[in-house]
Amino acid sequence: MPINDKPRRPRPNPLSIIFLLLPVGLLILNLVFTFGNGPRVAKVPYSFFIKQVQDEQVARVSVGQNLIRYQLKDSESEQGQVQET
Repeated sequence: MPINDKPRRPRPNPLSIIFLLLPVGLLILNLVFTFGNGPRVAKVPYSFFIKQVQDEQVARVSVGQNLIRYQLKDSESEQGQVQET
């Protein structure tokens, strides 16, 4: 019977496999939920926003420190298009 002198590689610890695969799984979930839901918000110039306000096309406005988000009036449905400047 021959003697096998080759050293055997140790089997990886199941816990280390979990620690390697967990961040990959979380990254995939983050990408799916980030890009998979929510309405698209169109970015428009401030001058275009002012023109829409003057033409009475704006239904609601939310003003933040660096952002203006607004919703256009839509006669066909309750929700109009959301835009920000």
